[in-house]
Amino acid sequence: MGGGNPNLKVSSIDRITFPFGSGSSTSVGVLTDIIMTAAGCNSSNYGYNMGGNSDVIISTIERITFPLDSGSGVRVGNLGILHYAMDGCNSSNYGYVLGGRAPLITSIIDRIAFPFDSGTASNVGSLSGTRSNNAGCNSSNYGYCMGGYDNFASIKIDRIAFPFDSGTASNVGSLPTAIYGHSGCNSSTHGYCMGQPNGSSIHRITFPFDSGTAVRVGRFSSRRQESCGCDGTDL
Repeated sequence: MGGGNPNLKVSSIDRITFPFGSGSSTSVGVLTDIIMTAAGCNSSNYGYNMGGNSDVIISTIERITFPLDSGSGVRVGNLGILHYAMDGCNSSNYGYVLGGRAPLITSIIDRIAFPFDSGTASNVGSLSGTRSNNAGCNSSNYGYCMGGYDNFASIKIDRIAFPFDSGTASNVGSLPTAIYGHSGCNSSTHGYCMGQPNGSSIHRITFPFDSGTAVRVGRFSSRRQESCGCDGTDL
């Protein structure tokens, strides 16, 4: 949903069909505005695009209904503050926004309850420190914030326990190298941290990850930064 670069932002929503083995994604709709550097999450029935940069920083939360094969996102609410350059994760009942810029780098964790169709996200806690340009993933019981930027690239991996409704994320481990501007995704048993400004590495954590260091398990076909991840896992 959305994306682009500082000189060209887009509103397109593209779709792939699982298992996606070859070909090109299909444009199935548009967001209500051109948006990049937003956070995404999903329930079983809906996908959400939260905050971002649309020439100005925004707090809008847009929702699409699965399976979306044509149409537009619908504005259903707002984050608590203007917010961009963050990532998201979700449990089966809630969606979370982790850190970001507002416009200063923040540690805020916001939460929406599914099915979110109106209102304002709740500020339910914070990361262990301020972080932007981070990557998120989740198991069925935990959400993870991996790496990011806070004046310097970070190696931290923070964890929240679902349903996370107050407190501070726990710093439970680290990446083998400091990374920001990357993306995350997960299977039912592992979380992945992919890409960075000067590299293509793919790192992996094993659920439930409560201590230790992520393992480098491969690489992208080329260097990649400010990318987005998704997966076919419905936890």
